[in-house]
Amino acid sequence: LYILTVDGDASVKVTQIPDHVAAIRGTNVTFHCNFPFPQGSSGVKVQWDEEGESGYLDTKEDRRKLFGVKTKGKGFFQFLNVSLQDSGVYRCVVVRQGSIIGRGSGSRLTVCVPPTPLKIFSRSLPKPQTLVCETALFHPKEITFTWYKDGTKIVPTPGIKLEESGSTERQNSEELYKASSSIEGAQLESVYTCQVSHVSLNISAIASYIIPEPKAGKVLKDF
Repeated sequence: LYILTVDGDASVKVTQIPDHVAAIRGTNVTFHCNFPFPQGSSGVKVQWDEEGESGYLDTKEDRRKLFGVKTKGKGFFQFLNVSLQDSGVYRCVVVRQGSIIGRGSGSRLTVCVPPTPLKIFSRSLPKPQTLVCETALFHPKEITFTWYKDGTKIVPTPGIKLEESGSTERQNSEELYKASSSIEGAQLESVYTCQVSHVSLNISAIASYIIPEPKAGKVLKDF
């Protein structure tokens, strides 16, 4: 991942890694950039900027931001205790004697809040039997629900109404969301599993439910 600019023959190629990080709110993130150390390298510095913002990042204004050069040709940017507002594209800028000689194409940071734990419950009135899968507050908004019956993915049929995509509503000014998905026509003595996929999750979250007869449903798993 690279580009380059700028000052005629003085430009150097800057490589940034990783391309993209999905980080949980409150954790720390580190970006790296590599570049060939130019001849006559006195006065070479590494700065970082954020796409869409003017000027370089300032560690004095925000002490959660730490950056510098580890060795010749290797820069780093460490971001501590990231918040939702920190999502964006950050670029490594190589400067020599006040002039930009190289700029990376950017590393994207997406700060997330996972939608777990899931909650699954039965709603028997009005009939037919309906199961609802509900998330905790999460960010960003994009999320996917998938339902399974006894381990087999459910597809809509004349007897089953499936709301697979779910409904998502913004809950507060922090841009946290809550979503739910439901399935109508659930059958007794079957195990139903709700699977949720989200950028914050390395492995999809699941919650399972069984509808025994004649008692009310019982949650088997919720994690």
